[in-house]
Amino acid sequence: METRVVQTVDLVKDLLGFSFDSILGVGAEAILLKGYMHGREVVVKYRLKKKYRNEELDQILRCERTVLEARLLSKAALINVNVPNIVFVYPEEGILVTTFIGGERLKEYMTGAEITILQGIFQKIGQEIGILHEASIIHGDLTTSNIIPVS
Repeated sequence: METRVVQTVDLVKDLLGFSFDSILGVGAEAILLKGYMHGREVVVKYRLKKKYRNEELDQILRCERTVLEARLLSKAALINVNVPNIVFVYPEEGILVTTFIGGERLKEYMTGAEITILQGIFQKIGQEIGILHEASIIHGDLTTSNIIPVS
């Protein structure tokens, strides 16, 4: 495993009692880990420190972005948009823990899916995005990799 992933796993194990299962993704901004906290299947999002940024500014940005994401997820849940539930937020470390939503990403699901089923899925996505926009929430990274179709 890559060094920064191992360091992240160790950090959340120590801080949260997190039991690591798998890596869901490693991006430029964050690492997503799947695992368990107190018997609950969760996703830990850890916003990576940026060594090229001023350390104080980096701390502020990671903290503010973590808090904002938690607020937006909570607001979306309150208006009945299907999003993961917040389990834990540790903004000072750039950590956001949510419930795990099982299933295949829309990106993979689309391969071989019937057109009529996809039409229904995309119609539902459009409705949910409309609800978000009415509440002044903009997704910011709406891709087929960030959607898990649920029945």
